[in-house]
Amino acid sequence: MSHQKIDMVYTWVNHRDKNWQDKFYKYKSLSSANEAIRNCRFYDNDELKFSLRSLEKFAPWINHIYIITDNQNPKWLNVDHPKITLVNHCDILPSEALPTFNSNAIEMCLCNISGLSEYFLYGNDDTFFGNYVSSSFFYTPSGYPICRFFRRISPKPTSLWEQALNNSANCLTKHNYNFPKLQPHHNIDAYRKSIISECKNIFMQEAKNTENNKFRTEDDIERNIFSLYAVATKKGIKKEVYRYDRHKIFVKRFIKYLLKGSANESCYWGSDNPNIEKEFNNYLPKLFCINDNENTTSEDRKRIKNFLEKIFPDKSCYEK
Repeated sequence: MSHQKIDMVYTWVNHRDKNWQDKFYKYKSLSSANEAIRNCRFYDNDELKFSLRSLEKFAPWINHIYIITDNQNPKWLNVDHPKITLVNHCDILPSEALPTFNSNAIEMCLCNISGLSEYFLYGNDDTFFGNYVSSSFFYTPSGYPICRFFRRISPKPTSLWEQALNNSANCLTKHNYNFPKLQPHHNIDAYRKSIISECKNIFMQEAKNTENNKFRTEDDIERNIFSLYAVATKKGIKKEVYRYDRHKIFVKRFIKYLLKGSANESCYWGSDNPNIEKEFNNYLPKLFCINDNENTTSEDRKRIKNFLEKIFPDKSCYEK
C-alpha cells in the first residue's frame, strides 16, 4: 500500500456564519427531532485547526486534504496550500437536497468529490491523530480497508445516530449479507471509493432518501454501512477495538487490563469529560475524538481548546 495515494476528507461548519445561520433558521422547522438541531451538532471550536496540526505531525504521508463546507472558509486556513481543497456541499450533493444540515446526507456523497483518490480517510473535524500512524494502520498490504468497531449495535436505539446504525444493519440483513453487528468506533476511518459506489448501487433508494433529509431523521442510514458492506463482501477487514470513553468506569478499568493496551488505537470522549487530558496521557491513542454533546458548556470548550493547544502548539503548514 505504500505506493498508493491516500487522501484525507473532513467535514466542517462555522456556526457563527451569518449566511449559514439564516439558512439554518429558515429550515429548522422542517426537523421533527430536537436532537437533530442541537447547537452542539454545529459548534466550531477550532477543532479542525488542531486536527490538521495532528495530521501534519503524525500522518505526513497523506496525499491531499479535502474539507467539505457549506460555502465557508476557516479564517485561519491557508486556502492556497497545494494540498488543501475546499469542497462545497453543492459540489457533491444533488441540488434538490440543498441546503443540508445532515452529516449523514453529506457522508453518503463522499465519493462524489472531484479528484478524490480511490483510497481515503474520513473524519469529522473533532477527530485527531494522537500518535504516529502509517498507512498500514488503515489498509492491509492488499489494499483492504481496516474497519474498526467497538461494540454491538444496540437493539433498542436511544438516539438518531444509533437508529441510523440500526437502519444500515437492517439494509444488509434484508439482502442476506453476513456482517458484524457492531458499532463503528466513531473516529477516523479508511474507505475505498469503489466499495462505497458498489454499496450505494445496492442500497440506492436508502442512500437517496438519506441524501434528501435536510436534518437527521429516524429514516437515515449511516456511513457505517460502507464498512459493514466491505467486511461482508470480504473487501474489508474487521478490527474490534476497545474504545475508551467515560461510561461504565469499573468495566473500562477491567477491560483495560484484559486487553493490555489495545485501547490506545482509538479513544473517544465527550467534551464534558473533565479528565480528558489525564486519560489521553494514560493511553496516548493513535486516534482520538472529542465530541460535543448537549451537556457541553462554554467552560468545557475552553478547557478542550487549551488541551489541544497544549498537545499541538505548533502551527501547521496549512495555517496562514
